[in-house]
Amino acid sequence: MVISHYSALKALSDPDSSYYVASMLPSLVIETVLVCIQVVMILFILYLGLKHKKLFKYISISFIVYNILLNTIDTFMFSHVQTTLSGIIPDDTSYTDIFRSFIYAVIWIPYFLRSKRVKNTFIY
Repeated sequence: MVISHYSALKALSDPDSSYYVASMLPSLVIETVLVCIQVVMILFILYLGLKHKKLFKYISISFIVYNILLNTIDTFMFSHVQTTLSGIIPDDTSYTDIFRSFIYAVIWIPYFLRSKRVKNTFIY
């Protein structure tokens, strides 16, 4: 299975291939770095939440904003790759993750900022 993914990646990133997309390899590298940052943030938020640190709410808010940015970058990067590869413009359903992240932020950011429960729980 790994070999088939490697050959597919090679076909997409090899300039001699008919499936070559110039922005595919940089897109995958950027995506990998952004997801690694996201994993580190999740682990840090988990630590802060378990220790009831005051910094929890601010890092959680920054994570929510980071998620919106990540979904936006991801959607536009890979819609560009898809358009380049197949000539098909992605439909409107590819933007649902951005919309979902935005709705999540509209609900949770005010909660973290105004909730008495959050202020009383994360005090250290």
